[in-house]
Amino acid sequence: MGLGNRKLKEAAKLDWLESRQAILQNAQFRIEASLFYNNLTWNKLIPEDFKDRWNNAESILDNLEAGQSSIEKYLETYRSNFEKLQKNTEIQLSEVQNTSLRVEESFETKTLYWQKIIPQDLTGRLTRIESQVKETLSKVTKQIPPNFVKIGTRYFYIDKSIKHNWFGASHFCRRLGDDLATIENEQELNDIRARLTRDPYWIGINDLDKENEFIAAPTGKRAPLLKWAPGEPNNDNNQDCVTLKSYQNMDDNWCTRELYFICQANTNN
Repeated sequence: MGLGNRKLKEAAKLDWLESRQAILQNAQFRIEASLFYNNLTWNKLIPEDFKDRWNNAESILDNLEAGQSSIEKYLETYRSNFEKLQKNTEIQLSEVQNTSLRVEESFETKTLYWQKIIPQDLTGRLTRIESQVKETLSKVTKQIPPNFVKIGTRYFYIDKSIKHNWFGASHFCRRLGDDLATIENEQELNDIRARLTRDPYWIGINDLDKENEFIAAPTGKRAPLLKWAPGEPNNDNNQDCVTLKSYQNMDDNWCTRELYFICQANTNN
């Protein structure tokens, strides 16, 4: 853009100089015509006191002719410089075009090279590899702690010999690397209740932090399922921890009671 603007400015300057030259030539012609006419009628039309002024006009004409000569020389020099600049510009443009052609050829060469060394079905291969990885991971069986049984789609430990208060039961489950159980759906609830033989059992739900806001201990979030026995929860004398029985649904109870408990394994089947 800088080179183009420079050429436009130089061309505009050349046009201006040529227009000045035309004005000077026109003025010279008019003065010469006037001189010719006045030489014929000089003595008749022009008084003697105008001769000095006329001579002064001739001097001005001589100066104009000298100025025109200088302008012509300048224009000639300018044309020469302009032609040189134009030639250099054409050379530079040619070099840029040659460089662009070499870059394009290099790009095409590299493209052909990468097409040779990179498999065309690379995306398909990656997709197959990902599928194989997922299939392999799905076949990996996570270790289940001893005495845990599969109920529905998850693994649970139903204690039948040791009693703890709710906090002790929670600690016992965590020592196994797991948590007190929370029930995720009604089918799971019914399947677990069918295996209970020594009621009641602690499960991992409480409202210790805020009354009637029952939280699942393993996640710290609201319990996914709350299925209460009739009249429950009643918070009788600050009953804040939840139990489950074989013959009824959930019930709030005193957290300090010594009861059996149910742990859940923190892994998928």
